[in-house]
Amino acid sequence: MIAQVTNETYAQWYQKACAGKPYFGCVMPVQLELFGKASGCYFAGEEIAIDANGKKVIATGTTDPEELASFLAFLDKHELLTDGTVPQGWHEKEKLHLFTLEAGDYLPLPPRPEALTLNEMPSPFQVAQFLFDAQPERRDDFYSELCTKRNHNKAIVWTLEREGKIISTAGAYALQNGQAYLACVETVAQLRGQGIGGWLIASMANMLSAQGWRVELLAKQERVRLYNRLGFTMAGTLTVYSDEDTNETE
Repeated sequence: MIAQVTNETYAQWYQKACAGKPYFGCVMPVQLELFGKASGCYFAGEEIAIDANGKKVIATGTTDPEELASFLAFLDKHELLTDGTVPQGWHEKEKLHLFTLEAGDYLPLPPRPEALTLNEMPSPFQVAQFLFDAQPERRDDFYSELCTKRNHNKAIVWTLEREGKIISTAGAYALQNGQAYLACVETVAQLRGQGIGGWLIASMANMLSAQGWRVELLAKQERVRLYNRLGFTMAGTLTVYSDEDTNETE
């Protein structure tokens, strides 16, 4: 039976369901540790862990497909990223490709972008505004979470800037259990394709690897070529499922 994590014993079961798994093994425990008192973290024994805090639910492990579908319907959730049970009646929406860099390995660095300054402690609000300027609610949530994570040494964010203005950013937004999850890689549209983001990603990945972290990231199909070129290892795929009709005209 799926239940909410409400005490230390349940938290331990939740952690065991995540333990050692790429992506899930760092992202989900960080969420539980920092936001657990008000979180949507759920479990079913040690078989499955579910993070229902965001619009897209994250789950790892196995449970009854019918029960999972009913549970997600009760929460009014319509997207699920998982490596395990597919809810009954749901269908595949998207494949995400898992890339890794093992601790101690090194990526060849592309040429450093000229006339850009590396900022290793950018303003969280400026980063949030750069990434989600057109989505105020998401911007504010991102800002709040980033502040909390950085204050607890669970996130590192870098930017490349020109005259104090962000040109590109990348971050490790979950640091836990020897795993570092890279995400929110973005470069201003007019400067994409010039190697700016690639240099920033590789530089951050090398720094984390040298400190003993196993670097992990998820990429959509259109970015697979970039991460292959940078030298990351493709380690598998995760799948996003939905209960909604993805064939409708947007």
